[in-house]
Amino acid sequence: MRSRILLLIFAACFIAMPVFAGEIIVYPPGPLQIINAQAGSLGPSGSDVGKSSSLSGNTITLESGVLPGLVTGAINLVDATAVTNNSVFVRGSVSQDVYGGLSGSGAATNNSVDIRNGTVNQSVYGGHASNNATDNYIAISDSMVSGSVIGGNGTWSTNINNTVVINNSTVLEAVSGGTSANLSNATSVSVNNSVEINGGAVGRVYGGVASRGIGNATGNSVTLNNARVSGDVMGSFCNGGAAMNNSIVINGGFVLGNIYAGRSDLGATINNSLTISGASVFGGTTVLRGGYVHEEGEDPFTGNTLNVHGVIQRVLGVTNFQFHNFYLPAGLSAPMITAATSVNLSGVNIDIAGIEAGLNLQPGNSVTLLFSSVSITGVPATPLDTDIVTSSGRTFKFSMSPTALTATLVDTTPQRIPVAGVTVSPATAKIGIDEKLSLTATVSPADATDKSVAWNSSNTAVATVNQSGVVTGVSSGTATITVKTVDGEFAASCAVTVENDWGCNAVSYGYLAFAFAIPFIIKK
Repeated sequence: MRSRILLLIFAACFIAMPVFAGEIIVYPPGPLQIINAQAGSLGPSGSDVGKSSSLSGNTITLESGVLPGLVTGAINLVDATAVTNNSVFVRGSVSQDVYGGLSGSGAATNNSVDIRNGTVNQSVYGGHASNNATDNYIAISDSMVSGSVIGGNGTWSTNINNTVVINNSTVLEAVSGGTSANLSNATSVSVNNSVEINGGAVGRVYGGVASRGIGNATGNSVTLNNARVSGDVMGSFCNGGAAMNNSIVINGGFVLGNIYAGRSDLGATINNSLTISGASVFGGTTVLRGGYVHEEGEDPFTGNTLNVHGVIQRVLGVTNFQFHNFYLPAGLSAPMITAATSVNLSGVNIDIAGIEAGLNLQPGNSVTLLFSSVSITGVPATPLDTDIVTSSGRTFKFSMSPTALTATLVDTTPQRIPVAGVTVSPATAKIGIDEKLSLTATVSPADATDKSVAWNSSNTAVATVNQSGVVTGVSSGTATITVKTVDGEFAASCAVTVENDWGCNAVSYGYLAFAFAIPFIIKK
């Protein structure tokens, strides 16, 4: 009886305990509220008075239909309490903005927005806050956004580690990983934000923005895979601080505007990178810029890198890259970069960083790395008309004419062919104790330069393997035998089971002993 009373008391206390989990709301049916003066909006309870009843852990879903207002995972326009860990899912149409979390004077952290087959007539924010906006996430697929998409919008402070991923969608205005607009605070920064766009069409693209004040924009990234961009693409943009260590990767697609690996109106733009590969096409007025500084006296050049993996058919210009790395593609027949204006190579380091398998260069063959319709000027940091061992391992001689930069193969070293993969046969096997099994590793391609491999066993107490691929059973159990290539560290494995066959042998030996004993039994 006593135990039952204690159990009832415990249950009553448990029921009376406050619940800290957020709200789960799905529309339809709703309910809808007036949030931030927008009627017909969807969010947690209490949002109509400027502060959601729960500021953390809410899940808000627009399942279908047309919503006349906005959607938010949580809102706090009353005090500085942060909005965190809220999720918004949109599968219909929203007439106003969408927020993973919205805070007036606090922070917005770890909020997310997921839009699929949806429409947003204004903008989308993973986290929007006057204070810090960090670790917010936006994923948009097969949808339409008429405004902008911003992973983290820390209006007066910092934006860190926000992410935007867009697949096969249209965004009419800007896409930014993180944006801050502090008028004076030096700590107002955009750091390690990222944007990835796969297919579809967007307006402008920024990895990170510190648009006002003197804060820096560092470590931000943009990746475009077969996307169409009608405006500029910037790894980062800042007004008074430095744009450093930002990166842009463009793999196919079409960019009509200018490209800035890093841009600052008043600060330095250094150590940024731009990588271009695939069938990438650019507008007639596109300029590829490693750095750009509006204020004279700041550094737009140092450490900025251009990596070219394919043929850039035509751009207006190329400027402010200290390093030009060329990866020669198979079938190369045209200049790798064609510019419509003069290109200055003063202080530029030039390198053949790689040669794709299939490009059969012979000693004395030349490739045109850069062609200008006007002129190529300046003295590169890399010596001209001198044998240079490049990062590809091959020796080239770089030469300049009034309109072209060329590289001529000098050495007779056979082209190195990298390993692409490895398989092992058989993939599974059963052996007995002390039994041996030979495994076969097949490295591809067959003409790879270095086909050497290394073998190892995950459990040498069960099975061992030597460097010829011969497996020996040690004791009953299982072990994974792995082969790994030295070049590229590609791996494949065989699951080996070692069986103890003593039981079978004991039976056999028992029958033999009985057979030998039969004559003696008969005699008796």
